[in-house]
Amino acid sequence: MIAGIACLVVAIFIWQWRRTATGARALFVFLLALTWWDLTYALFWAGIPGPKPSFWLDLTYLGVVITPAAFLAFALQLTNQVDRHRSFPYIVLAIEPALVLASLWTDPWYGLFFTHPRDLSRGMISTGGPAFWVNVIYSYTLVLLSIGLILSRVLRSSEIYRRQAILLLAIIGFAWLNSVVFISGLSPLPDADNTPFAFSLAAIGFAFALFRYRLLDVIPIARDTLVERMDDGIIVLDTQNRVIDINSAARSLLAVPTDLTLGKPGENLGIVWHAAIGVITSSISAHTEITITTTTQHYVDVRVSPIQDRHQQLVGRLIVCRDITERRRLEENLRKSEEKYRLLSQELEQHVQERTAELQIANLSLEKALKVRNEFMATMSHELRTPLNGIIGGLEMLQIPRYGELTAKQRGAVEMIEKSGKKLRDVINDVLELTALQSGTISLDPCPCAVDMMCTMALETMRSQAAQKRQQIHFTISPEEIVIQIDERRLYQLLKHLVSNASKFTPDGGEFGIKVIGDRNAQQVMVTVWDRGIGIAVQDLPRLFQPFVQLDARLARQYEGTGLGLALVKNLAEVLSGGIGVESDLGHGSRFTVTLPWVE
Repeated sequence: MIAGIACLVVAIFIWQWRRTATGARALFVFLLALTWWDLTYALFWAGIPGPKPSFWLDLTYLGVVITPAAFLAFALQLTNQVDRHRSFPYIVLAIEPALVLASLWTDPWYGLFFTHPRDLSRGMISTGGPAFWVNVIYSYTLVLLSIGLILSRVLRSSEIYRRQAILLLAIIGFAWLNSVVFISGLSPLPDADNTPFAFSLAAIGFAFALFRYRLLDVIPIARDTLVERMDDGIIVLDTQNRVIDINSAARSLLAVPTDLTLGKPGENLGIVWHAAIGVITSSISAHTEITITTTTQHYVDVRVSPIQDRHQQLVGRLIVCRDITERRRLEENLRKSEEKYRLLSQELEQHVQERTAELQIANLSLEKALKVRNEFMATMSHELRTPLNGIIGGLEMLQIPRYGELTAKQRGAVEMIEKSGKKLRDVINDVLELTALQSGTISLDPCPCAVDMMCTMALETMRSQAAQKRQQIHFTISPEEIVIQIDERRLYQLLKHLVSNASKFTPDGGEFGIKVIGDRNAQQVMVTVWDRGIGIAVQDLPRLFQPFVQLDARLARQYEGTGLGLALVKNLAEVLSGGIGVESDLGHGSRFTVTLPWVE
């Protein structure tokens, strides 16, 4: 009776706390069968009256035939041979017990279970018939098959689960050998079948396995091919912080003591427990990094996740440990690189600041020098122009008859001096004009200006010179009337310089002219001064608008000039809010296009 109650207690515990684990339901049925076997057998020997003398013994066989089948189902599930949710294997296992019970309970009519009348004074059946011996052989076959399955698990399991499997073999092996001894007639108590008591002791062994080795807490489902082969360390703790699983990677990575076995407290994990106890014992997901120093120092990322059952109750913790030494090394190298580049950036920034300060000083010095130069040029040009005007005026007076007639030779000399003086005066005026433009001191007087009139005036200044060189002058404008707001004097000055250059660099018998195109939509007027002259080499174009630059610098130059004309044109175009561009084909002529805003 006590043995049956013990089996029932263990069965209830499994159903209450472990029934979702692999193998738990089959083990529950196995323990219930043992409970039935023990209790009905105890009622028979206690002499409790029934409808017939063999009533309690006949009921006992309900547990006898179920026990081996249930144990085989447990072994199949434990070793992952069948899915516990598929019913077909268990229906097959139920066929033989049903046939045996039918032959037992119909034996008075068919005589398949007993060959002679039963002796109820003895526990051993000495008059067993065909059905009895078929059941004995079948039951032992199932038990041997179960032991074989569990033994295969022992051989394939890691060290952690091998202890569980060996304990199961020891428990079942003891009960099976005891039954063999009883059937062979070698039992020291020949009148009593102690098989149920042996299996009940096995139930006590299962209870020990449940609490000592955490049987059914974590079943090794494909563990050898999954957990044991993972590079990350895996540790499983129960709610009392006892170790119920740890793989080889965790042992190696965390330097876990070699004597750590399943079921020991987490304190035995060693370094990792003391370094990460705050997150290990947390009831929520947690994470930390620890340093482990053995023969070398390495860093470990420790992540803890709670394990909950279907009722959201905490049943344990999963600890995943990953070696992040290489990552930390890369992060450190990256940090050093960032620090290096930060220092280089600071040095570069400081160098740029220093260079900027130097350039600012240089710019200030340059601006000061330009200002001094402009002032000097303005002063000198003014001082030169005043006496020069007096000289030119005096020469003009000499040519008046009231001062006396000049000889032909004298008149030629005076005219030459006057011509040179006027050229010098033009140069001085150009210098003064360029200085004013560059210094920004020039003032504008915008007014409505007819572009065609300004172009005609500029061309007329070159009419006599063009006639002497037999040059043809052209002028076109589209639309015919273009009136813009602009400083007339500055526009005329700009056009005069361009037309003068066009005539100067066009050979005798050539042609030059002005072409004006107005675009009201774009609000701009393009004035192009063109010629069929000598043209400009491509490599000389960048120097074209620089002051005092003559492209033909030979000592005996065919074309005279100071190199200020185009510099003045460029500055005048910019002062008038416009710009200038040039196209030239060496030996075939040039086109200077001034773009001006069309403001009415």
